[in-house]
Order: sequence, then C-alpha cells, then structure tokens
Amino acid sequence: MKKSFFVYLKCLFVIVTLKKIFYNAHNLTIGMMMKTNKEKEAYKLRFEYYNFYENKEIKWHEKYKKHDLYDVVVQSFNYRFHEIGKVMPKILKDYKK
Repeated sequence: MKKSFFVYLKCLFVIVTLKKIFYNAHNLTIGMMMKTNKEKEAYKLRFEYYNFYENKEIKWHEKYKKHDLYDVVVQSFNYRFHEIGKVMPKILKDYKK
C-alpha cells in the first residue's frame, strides 16, 4: 500500500511539473506572436495599399498622408512581401526613436 501511494505521488508530481513546463512554453510562444497595435495598424495600411488601392495609389496617399504611421508604411514599400514580417518591427523601432 505504501509503495503504490508513493508511486502515485511521484507520477502526480511529474504530471504537474510537465503541465507547468508546457503552459509556460505555450505562453512564451503566444507572447512572441502578439503584435503591437501600431504594428497591426501598419500591416493593415500596407495591405490596403496593395489590395484595395491598386492602380489608385495616389488616392491612398491622399487618404493616409496625415496618419501617424504613414512614413513607416511608405518606408516598408522598399521591401518585398516575404521580407516585411522581419523588417516592419525594425522600421517601427527606428521610427519611434
């Protein structure tokens, strides 16, 4: 009886420890994936430019030239679609300085 009780406690301890490890790893991953509101807004403006204002780029510039992220988004046009995920946070960081 004593031996099985200690085995049960040991298994319970291992399960609880593993749950904590996986929970912390999951939260870390989610935290890394979260974007700031400014970053989301910049991606949205860039998306609009390429998808809704195709062949009407001047209208997009007129609409957003007073937006606080206008310069960031315009600077992001120098990069290709596959590069922007890495570059946009750097552009925003430089813009804040």
